[in-house]
Amino acid sequence: MRIGIDIDDTITYTHEVILPMARLYDKKHYNNENKDNDLIGTFTWTDEEKDKFFNNFSLKYSKYLLIKNNANTYINKLYDEGYEIYFITYRKFKNAYRVTKKYLDDNNFKYHKLIVNSGDKGKICSDEHIDIFIDDSISHLDSAYKYNKNIKLLLVDMPYNKNNNIYKRVFNWDDIYNIIHNI
Repeated sequence: MRIGIDIDDTITYTHEVILPMARLYDKKHYNNENKDNDLIGTFTWTDEEKDKFFNNFSLKYSKYLLIKNNANTYINKLYDEGYEIYFITYRKFKNAYRVTKKYLDDNNFKYHKLIVNSGDKGKICSDEHIDIFIDDSISHLDSAYKYNKNIKLLLVDMPYNKNNNIYKRVFNWDDIYNIIHNI
């Protein structure tokens, strides 16, 4: 069975690091009325401005991302049990593959494949024959479902996706591990 796993806010606490840095970086485009504090809704950035932020801060913030409780332990257990682990991330900053691979390797994650600058994650899931896809983004899960109605989708709970009741919500890697074993 192949498991597709997002990185930011799925295996790491990215949101908590990026949002304060982004506020300091660009107070001019900050939208303080965004109650959910999602990065996209908090700033009125063009795609170019967003790319510029991530290119400027990717090396700095990626070093400080904490791993969500037991994410590497459970992912490594799944790997050892014979599941194929595919990390699929939208990261598209300069040297994204090298930086992300180093982070995963330095934190002892076992995996079969790393895909960065994924673009449409649904297409990637389809192309890679992913059976279970885990992400914090509703739009990425929507895309995966569009390509494959049989894919199992798990939504990592975050403040910015609280209003979604379509996908199975997971709160930690213990939940994810148990759900995968019950599929």
